[in-house]
Amino acid sequence: MTLAWWSLVPGDSGRAEIVRQLETSGGRHLVIVHYLPGHDPHQEWVSNDADIDRSTIVWARDMGAGQNRELVDYFRGRRIWLIEPDRTPPQLLPYPGGAGL
Repeated sequence: MTLAWWSLVPGDSGRAEIVRQLETSGGRHLVIVHYLPGHDPHQEWVSNDADIDRSTIVWARDMGAGQNRELVDYFRGRRIWLIEPDRTPPQLLPYPGGAGL
């Protein structure tokens, strides 16, 4: 079992598996991360490369329908996903109203 540099507790959040799925599927992606109430703040999923616009995968926190729409519009041409990492197992789903944009 591997510990992350920032964590004192063992565990795998499942993010690496989601990254593998997206990289295998090809294309460019925007993943909107919706945390459930009581989310452990030490289990962070939103982390991006320095050049976010050129990244294959962009991660963003769910900010509500209006602000999410701004993200979807800005990152048009990407496949848009929603994930709730606090569910077991985390499941990657097409973002409602955003798939195929």
